[in-house]
Amino acid sequence: MLTLVMLFGLNAWGETVEITTSDLVTKYGWTVSSGNTINTLATEFNLDDNIKISTTGDANCGSVWGTAPSIDWRLYQAQSGNLIVTALNGYQLESVTFTFTNKNTGALKDGSTKLTSGSAYAVSGTQKEFTVGNTGTAKNGQVKITKFSVTYTKAAPAAVEKPVIKEISIADDNGDYYTTSTAKATIACAPDATIKYAITDGAEPTNWSVYSAEVSINSNVAGTKILWAKAVKGDEESAVVSKEFTFIEKPELITYEQVTSESQIVPGRKYVIACTGATEKAVMNVIESGKSFFSAVKSNVSYAC
Repeated sequence: MLTLVMLFGLNAWGETVEITTSDLVTKYGWTVSSGNTINTLATEFNLDDNIKISTTGDANCGSVWGTAPSIDWRLYQAQSGNLIVTALNGYQLESVTFTFTNKNTGALKDGSTKLTSGSAYAVSGTQKEFTVGNTGTAKNGQVKITKFSVTYTKAAPAAVEKPVIKEISIADDNGDYYTTSTAKATIACAPDATIKYAITDGAEPTNWSVYSAEVSINSNVAGTKILWAKAVKGDEESAVVSKEFTFIEKPELITYEQVTSESQIVPGRKYVIACTGATEKAVMNVIESGKSFFSAVKSNVSYAC
């Protein structure tokens, strides 16, 4: 009777698969070696869909011996025995635990570090190789593994590159657009990502559209419009980028002759004061003589003459 079937679950570090060699025999239908006859050389097999065990050792490395439930998977020092753990499907290794006995003082090692049977050993990356060495002077050590346990986690996805917003229209007035004009922009990102965009009066959007061509931004009232964009690749999204477009009312064109009183100037509205046939000297005189008047509306007036 099997005393342990595959354990698979979640812990604080990630997912763990744990299975005995005896259960692997059942899982894969291996024939246990007996006497001097090796019936199965299991040089590559999976613990689950995401973890693969393999050996590139010579001759008898990967042979399966014993009597259930004490069946072991063997590696031999004299035959360049090694154990390779590989994480598949975008996963990363976190730790391994091997339960084993040895013969002729054989040892499972990571470089000069000897692993202890039944104790977790921290690893990283998608693949880790262990070798068979010796704690003594013998050259024919063996390692007999009866249980494998590997903890792994999903590798962090590659960051999605942010899109780039490029303004392609020319503003009307010192970087601002008139409410009668249209601002235009293009958005670019990596070719394997989809661009989504939105236009709002201020707050970051909750509804997005798929970008396919240049975007037009309009406003019939003075204020700010914001173009937002993000790149999407599968389930991952880039950071959101944005660009502001400021819209102002188009200045009203009036002449010096038309301005006869300060009440004609509406606070907050821009005006272009045009010259109508006056000589340069005469214009300067008008500006000087009306200095106090124009100073009062200086922020609203642009001198075009």
